[in-house]
Amino acid sequence: MTILRDDGELTAFWNSGYGAESYHVTYSADYGKSWSLAAERHLVGNGTTEITIKNLDNAKHYTVGVRARNKNGYSGWRNSSPSGPYVPIAAPPKPKNVSAYPGDKTVVFIWERPEWHKPVKPGGAEVTGYQAAYWLNPGVCAWPTDVKWYNIIGSNGDTVYHTVIGHHTENGELKPGLKNGVQYGVALRALNQHVPGPAVAGCRTPSADATPPPFVPPAPENVNLIRGDGTLTVTWHHARTATGYQVDYSTNGGQSWMMAVWWNNTTSTILRGMDNNTAYTVRVRGRNNRGDGAWSDSVTDAPFASVSNLGEASLPSVYNIGTVSVAAGFTTGSNSGGYTLQSVTVKVGAVTSSPTATVAIYASSGGDPAASATYTLTGPTTPQGDAENTWSCAVTCSLDADTDYFLVLSATNGSLLISYGVETTDSDDETNAPADAGWSIADVFKYGPSPWEDDSQSETIQFKVTAVPQ
Repeated sequence: MTILRDDGELTAFWNSGYGAESYHVTYSADYGKSWSLAAERHLVGNGTTEITIKNLDNAKHYTVGVRARNKNGYSGWRNSSPSGPYVPIAAPPKPKNVSAYPGDKTVVFIWERPEWHKPVKPGGAEVTGYQAAYWLNPGVCAWPTDVKWYNIIGSNGDTVYHTVIGHHTENGELKPGLKNGVQYGVALRALNQHVPGPAVAGCRTPSADATPPPFVPPAPENVNLIRGDGTLTVTWHHARTATGYQVDYSTNGGQSWMMAVWWNNTTSTILRGMDNNTAYTVRVRGRNNRGDGAWSDSVTDAPFASVSNLGEASLPSVYNIGTVSVAAGFTTGSNSGGYTLQSVTVKVGAVTSSPTATVAIYASSGGDPAASATYTLTGPTTPQGDAENTWSCAVTCSLDADTDYFLVLSATNGSLLISYGVETTDSDDETNAPADAGWSIADVFKYGPSPWEDDSQSETIQFKVTAVPQ
């Protein structure tokens, strides 16, 4: 017995048995535990007999059973191996954004891969190449049924242009190249390993004076900047035919430029080591093996730390954290959607033991840190001495606008009185990004927590809060 699979169907073929007058056909969806009658099929002459069982579930496997019958009764059963129906191989869709440019005795196609060039739906198969066709039939842009399609060599992936050279007859002699001044029909279609897809067709007239096609990429669109602490994340939309991108930046509004990165075929990059609160103007252009494309529109923004007093004058005293914790207050800015906290950075002094440092954000309650932490940050459990240490949010840490919070630093290392120190300052200077006005740092830190008390020297610790507006 032979089984052919199709969409929701199985067709069984078998050879007729000697003396058989008809056949009894059943099928099972549970490997023979139960059976359903498919048909009582009567034999017509000798040779192969077949039956198609319809309305099957593509997700199941079926076993087909056949037995012969004559006037004396039934024969034994002949069962197939379990075989599931399947969705037929689907043809690929049309190539995307197809353009056909007339040239000097040529027509040039430029296109992009179909939306699902890889099998993303049942029956789909990856695009393996493209075919082009041309025909001399003025005024008829739909391709004839007998048109000859030919494979475009090396067009299995990112190929996005192809020149149709073709041939024409002149004075009874076959000449290479299309004929200028004559209208041709041209078409392009995608292939997978099984079938060709639908074609995109049109009419073009080659000319010696034709405008060259845009082989280099057009300018990328929708360039966007996402600012962070000392970083700018640049994103953009893919420019057709581009195989890579160049990203430049300027600190003087575009009077002069520096290349930040030459990037492969991706549509985002992160510029690092940028100065906070310095305006950077950024532009992007695509590139392929034909050259550099046009520059995008430029965009401008500034990296930022929401609030910071790092870099201000340090006091001789370093406040030590051990059995006592420190709480430094800050107030968020006025962005109506609030903020997403990214990290906090603290200037640590001497580290005298091997502390397990805990850094957390607390809401304010009655001017002191609340009873429990809102967010506990992740970072070095043993801080590095005489250096800036950063702790980050491992989850989404949302902060409300115009709200008081506390950064609380503590240590758990037994009964030691001193674990690590934090450097202090009495400077009121703070760094705020202009778009996030309203952020501030409290003038005096607290120590506690039983109870929380203001520092008597009117000092605060040196730290930075980095948050992104929501």
